[in-house]
Amino acid sequence: MVPVLLSLSVSCLGLWASGLILVLGFLKLLSLLLRRQKLARAMDSFPGPPTHWLFGHSLEIQQTGSLDKVVSWAHQFPYAHPLWYGQFVGFLNIYEPDYAKAVYSRGDPKAPDVYDFLLQWIGKGLLVLHGPKWFQHRKLLTPGFHYDVLKPYVALFADSTRAMLDEDGIKLSDAELRAEVDTFMFEGHDTTTSGISWFLYCMALYPEHQQCCREEVREVLGDRDSFQWDDLGKMTYLTMCIKESFRIYPPVPQVFRQLSKPVSFVDGRSLPAGSLVSLHIYALHRNSAVWPDPEVFDPLRFSSENVARRHPFAFIPFSAGPRNCIGQQFAMNEMKVVTALCLLRFEFALDPLRLPVPLPQLVLRSRNGIHLHLKPLGPGSGKQLC
Repeated sequence: MVPVLLSLSVSCLGLWASGLILVLGFLKLLSLLLRRQKLARAMDSFPGPPTHWLFGHSLEIQQTGSLDKVVSWAHQFPYAHPLWYGQFVGFLNIYEPDYAKAVYSRGDPKAPDVYDFLLQWIGKGLLVLHGPKWFQHRKLLTPGFHYDVLKPYVALFADSTRAMLDEDGIKLSDAELRAEVDTFMFEGHDTTTSGISWFLYCMALYPEHQQCCREEVREVLGDRDSFQWDDLGKMTYLTMCIKESFRIYPPVPQVFRQLSKPVSFVDGRSLPAGSLVSLHIYALHRNSAVWPDPEVFDPLRFSSENVARRHPFAFIPFSAGPRNCIGQQFAMNEMKVVTALCLLRFEFALDPLRLPVPLPQLVLRSRNGIHLHLKPLGPGSGKQLC
């Protein structure tokens, strides 16, 4: 009798557990459906590409390549459009300066659904903090990136780069050289490394601009072999080329915010608090309504006259507003010194059989690496007027 009662008790417990799981599953599904309805209603005034009934836009992006597809959609739907990954993850994708200003001039937090997975690697730093804690950290760290603090680093950048380029003539094996170049230049895990890699690719792709940069660096340095703080402001053409490479290949192609309060855009449309917004920097920088002939590499876009005429949110490789990159000046200084010394030591040429394929992740990488041919240059070699 006892075994029978025990068996019935176990069966009842199993039924109760199954019923509880079904109820919880139903409540979760209901929650997702309500969230989906709320998201769809919030973005109802923004037309966009048709969605798959189950996968949203995911399949089309995977089949055609996300960067090309997003740029194509940006031409088709001005200002912004919804993007859906599946049926329950949706956000407004923006790529127009006034729309970017409306959201990114505020202090809305980074979207936790997108960035919280980084916590186990980077902890609670500026990238993922929000609210008073973020403000406290930002306030404490900002003085560390003041111009006067950054000045001594210029010589350190130069010394580190010369060591990397092996100025003393100590030879590395082909395997060692390949490993170091692959790690530093082409892996793209770090934003500065990504920026340097894509810049050198642009220089190889446009040798006339490469030579102009090289001649400018030689003129600035003269007989010296190291940089001083004042030299950085004199390398105007190199700076314009770096910025143009940032425009075409932004190191961080996309950043997300979650609205802490409603936002209204210049055309009268709006989004409620809690909405997820993506600033697609890659698409913004290739928006033909903002940048004429966006696929053309033209450093003169960043002449002082052209910059003065352009919307301040048209070019934002370091994001924008109060949550922009705190180390952007440090990164630019490092870029100038490292790329200048690289151009002095090597001539860069394309490998036509292995052209890079941009791959958007947290930073912009290449799906197949960035492969360049390097030709060592002697002092003053290859001089020509540009």
